Amino acid sequence: MKRVLVVDDEFLVAELIVYALEERGYHVLQAFNGKSALAQMNKSPALVITDFMMPLMNGLEFALSVRDDRNWNDVPIILISAAQAAISEENRRIFAAVFEKPFDVQAVLGKVEELIGPPEPDRGGTLF
Repeated sequence: MKRVLVVDDEFLVAELIVYALEERGYHVLQAFNGKSALAQMNKSPALVITDFMMPLMNGLEFALSVRDDRNWNDVPIILISAAQAAISEENRRIFAAVFEKPFDVQAVLGKVEELIGPPEPDRGGTLF
């Protein structure tokens, strides 16, 4: 199952993204800041969606840490931010896509599928 890590300290925004991804069929991991997201990277997400403004470690610091680790440096990272679009322009090699808040959930889902493909079918067998 393809895992997507969602990193956002705004609970409602995170839940919206998580719900949309799960409804589409992706397995979702969640973190509320960059430091806790780094701990989730050992679960091998296929893609990361991160906010920029977060406590402890912002989205750019988190993304740079991911890019600096050879085990994760090819994981696509999508940035969703209210005010930091210029950051993405200055760091194009880091982010696969950037969406400004408020964002179109369907556009984000489309970009996820473009970057990592559709979710894999549920392999949970039925008894009948």
